[in-house]
Amino acid sequence: MDPFTASRTAQALNNTYVQSPMQTLQAGHILIILTGSTDRNINLYNSSTGRLVQAYTAGHSHAVLSLSVGPSNAIFASAGGDRHVCIWDVATGHTVRRFSGHGGQVNAVAMGGDGGESVVVSGSVDASVRVWDLRNRSSSREVMKLDEARDAVGALEVRGAEILAGSTDGRVRAYDLRMGVVRTDCLGAPVTSLQTTRDGSAYLSSTLDSHLRLMDKATGSLLQSFAHPSFTNEKYRIRSCLGLTDAVVVSGSEAPSDATLETLEGDRAAGIFVWDVLDGKVLMRLSAGDSDGGGENAAKGLRANKAVVSAVVFSTVRKEWCSANHDGTVTLWGLP
Repeated sequence: MDPFTASRTAQALNNTYVQSPMQTLQAGHILIILTGSTDRNINLYNSSTGRLVQAYTAGHSHAVLSLSVGPSNAIFASAGGDRHVCIWDVATGHTVRRFSGHGGQVNAVAMGGDGGESVVVSGSVDASVRVWDLRNRSSSREVMKLDEARDAVGALEVRGAEILAGSTDGRVRAYDLRMGVVRTDCLGAPVTSLQTTRDGSAYLSSTLDSHLRLMDKATGSLLQSFAHPSFTNEKYRIRSCLGLTDAVVVSGSEAPSDATLETLEGDRAAGIFVWDVLDGKVLMRLSAGDSDGGGENAAKGLRANKAVVSAVVFSTVRKEWCSANHDGTVTLWGLP
C-alpha cells in the first residue's frame, strides 16, 4: 500500500482534557463527533462547522471515561468515575436509563445484543464485566457478572453473543455467552484498547508496552505487531482503531516518560501513527503539536498536544478520522 496524505479539515472543539472517550455518528453526509471529558460533560459536534450541536450535562458527577453509540444513532451509553452507566437519548440530551452496581470507576462501556441496542456491557476497576438489559424497564440490576479478571477491566468489545474484555492483568478474555465458555489470550502488558475486525475473525489490541497487536480470535495467535522507535504508550490509556476497511491501524501516542516540556519536540513529541495492516510498517506519522489550540487552552495547547494523543476514531463511511488530545481539542483529519 502506498503512503497516503492527510490534512486537518476541522479543529479545536475545546473540551476540558478529553480523557479518551470519543465516538462518531453519521447524519446524512455530515460526520458528528461525540466526546467525553474530565469536566463531566459529553458534547456532540458538527465536524463540518466545529459547532456544538448538543451538550449532555446531567449524567455524571465525575470524569466521563467511555462512550458507545448504538447502531441506530438514536441512543448512546456513557460510563465514568462515578461508577454509573448512563443511557442517553441523542436528540433530547436526556438520560433514559441509569445503572449502578460497580465497586469502582467504570472504564469501558459497549452496546450490543439484538439489534446492537438490547444490552449494554461495562467494565470497571473492580475487575468485573457486567451486562445490563435495556429491554427490561422494571429492573436496573445487572443480568450477568463476569469476574475472571484479576485486575481492572479497561477495554471492551461486543459482537453478537461474544464479549471481549481487556484487563490491566495483561489478558484479553473472550466470553462466548451462547456456549458458556471463555478463552484467554495473554498479551503480557495492561490492555487499554480493543477493536474487532470487520469480519470478526481478529481483534486489534493496545497495551502499555508501546505495542499494538492484531490477534487471531479463534487461535490466539499473533497475526501482526505494530510498533516504532518513536512510538510510546507506557502510561496512559490510548484508544486505537482500524480504518479504511481494516487496511490500516491508527493510534495516538504519548511523550516518553523522561521527556520534559523543553524536549517535547520531534521524535519526543506525541503524535498519530498509521501502520499498514499487512506488513506492519509505518505509513505515516502526523504531528499533533501543529494544532492551533484555541479558547482558554490556547496557551498550553501546544505543550499538551505534544504530551498525549489519547484516542483516534475512524469513520466507517468516510475517509476521515478524529484524534483527541489531552489539552481538550479534537481534530478531524481527512484523506483525499
